[in-house]
Amino acid sequence: MKKRNFILGLLATPGFAFAHEGHGASQVSVSVEVIKRRDNTVHLLLTMLNKGTHTAMLKDISVEGAEVLNAYWAQIPSGALEDMPLALQFSGPVPGIFTLMLDFGDAGHGPVVVKL
Repeated sequence: MKKRNFILGLLATPGFAFAHEGHGASQVSVSVEVIKRRDNTVHLLLTMLNKGTHTAMLKDISVEGAEVLNAYWAQIPSGALEDMPLALQFSGPVPGIFTLMLDFGDAGHGPVVVKL
């Protein structure tokens, strides 16, 4: 049986603008599903929806006190839904609440809060 928790996050506030003139604001909504938690490691499934008019490029994910084990850097076309598995290994016990920082390069970055 899988333990499931959903946290909805809206990246940036209230959206982030692309760096080049003529590009509109882009928004990415993120939901997080907790797949497995064992010892100092947690496995998540991120579901990202690009509500913007241009492709969003995920360039980095960071979490304070954790190493990101298996993320890949995704392009999320306008209107697309992208699933991404993510494993995090913490230096100590997995905290009950933590923040993922998703970096979309020049397009901006923002936090997604995960509560176990």
